[in-house]
Amino acid sequence: MTSTETTPEVDPAAASTLIYLSRTIWQSRRGIGIFTGVLVVIALLVCIFSTSIYRASVTAYPADNSVEASSPLAALASNLGIGGASSALSQLSMTPPIQETLSLLQSRQLTLHFIHKYNILPELFYEKWDSDTNNWESPTWFAIAAAWLQGKEADPKPSDDDAFEAFDDIRTVTVDSVTGVITVSIGWRNPKIAAQWANGLVRETDEVLRQSALGDSKQGLDYLQKQASQSTLSDLRDAIYSVAATEVTKSMLANVQSNFAIKVIDPAAPPEKRDWPKVGFLLVISVLAGLFFGSVGAIVRAYILELRRMAGIVEKPPGSSRFWPPNKIWPLNKIWPPGKSLRLRKRKAGQPGTQGSAASADAKPVLP
Repeated sequence: MTSTETTPEVDPAAASTLIYLSRTIWQSRRGIGIFTGVLVVIALLVCIFSTSIYRASVTAYPADNSVEASSPLAALASNLGIGGASSALSQLSMTPPIQETLSLLQSRQLTLHFIHKYNILPELFYEKWDSDTNNWESPTWFAIAAAWLQGKEADPKPSDDDAFEAFDDIRTVTVDSVTGVITVSIGWRNPKIAAQWANGLVRETDEVLRQSALGDSKQGLDYLQKQASQSTLSDLRDAIYSVAATEVTKSMLANVQSNFAIKVIDPAAPPEKRDWPKVGFLLVISVLAGLFFGSVGAIVRAYILELRRMAGIVEKPPGSSRFWPPNKIWPLNKIWPPGKSLRLRKRKAGQPGTQGSAASADAKPVLP
């Protein structure tokens, strides 16, 4: 048997359309190039005049503060007379849920606490801070008008809402759903300050969680001691002591562990490369955008011109418009140059010395 090879059929309409589009784009290559060049210039201006942003990141992991029965902490609790709680201690974990840690990292309360504790408000709003007088500059008329529209007085010092929004814009918190690794990054114009803020934010979050655990443990111990002093049953007192052992262990863990809730794997260091603007990325995007939108514009323009031609609309010459040239509206050729109108009047009157009189003299009489 002989096998016959079949060649794929080419749609003539599709081929002609592709040729037409390619020809249209090629004919408009000058306009597309100019448009692309304008976008490239804009991208270069953005790179030159934009403020450089450096991003410093901290890599951390939720700390594991679980207590095992064979741990020194459990043995210490047994020596103190609370060893009956060994089963409870073996199941004890002081690590807060990861969602609680992430929520606290991005919370308004922690953000404002960090801003006011380290006094980063002047650096955060450096455009409004006068370093010479160490005071806030007077609000502009635009800020006064905006405050008036909101029904409040214009305060030169930024409010807590403004501070939280400004810091939240430069902060990024992500978590890997597979490994559970937490990444906290800060983008700022000064690389050293960006690294300090990232490390300080993680440290303050861990400290707030530590103090919260200590407060809860102290409150629980106070309640258990009160109940143990009022109880007369030995079994109930033993149960209370068992629960108290857990609270004592929590206090020990909170005071002893250096990384209570967040264990830093890789602290932030001042970055050497800026995160924004990215010159190469902006140039590539501007070139691609210029070629794409320029080609689309050329095709749309050719399509509109074709529709107008099919509708019988005569296109005006290049450079012409409704009001140009001006001779179509104002008959300037009748009065300019100045001597032209005088010559025309003499020619009509048949005065000697004009072209009209010479022509009349040379003319032959017409015989009847």
